[in-house]
Amino acid sequence: MAERCLANWWRFTDSPKDHALIRMVCSSLATNLWKLYELLKHFGKEVHDSGETHCSRANAIKKIIEEKDIYGFRSKYAAHAIDNDTKLPLSLAAGEQRIRSIFGETIGEMNAFCSWVCPEIGERKEESVTRFIVDFRDYCRANSGAHSDRP
Repeated sequence: MAERCLANWWRFTDSPKDHALIRMVCSSLATNLWKLYELLKHFGKEVHDSGETHCSRANAIKKIIEEKDIYGFRSKYAAHAIDNDTKLPLSLAAGEQRIRSIFGETIGEMNAFCSWVCPEIGERKEESVTRFIVDFRDYCRANSGAHSDRP
């Protein structure tokens, strides 16, 4: 069993369905991380004004998103089926390589990335994306009266 946990995640199973589900989940996660990045940039002044704790956590999240080139993956693979340059269908192998460069080469690396985004229930990681979102949401509600639904 330990050998399977250390295996490359894309070779963990030979099932095309499992590979498709992994690609779909990773694409969705990358797309939503990029949405968060856009929001953090758009509301940069508000994040900065909220204090050093929120600001440094937001910057750390943005830095990881930039370093992993999530925008590049989202723009080419997650949001499209045809390569804009070649006008041909995107390469499945190249897309999976980009997924591995973001999420990791092994199941353990993929789990670590996903735990950075959203740790296990009951596990509080201050550096996690979801912890930042919840903390910043609570800060905004407490300091701006933002208790109503979004338009």
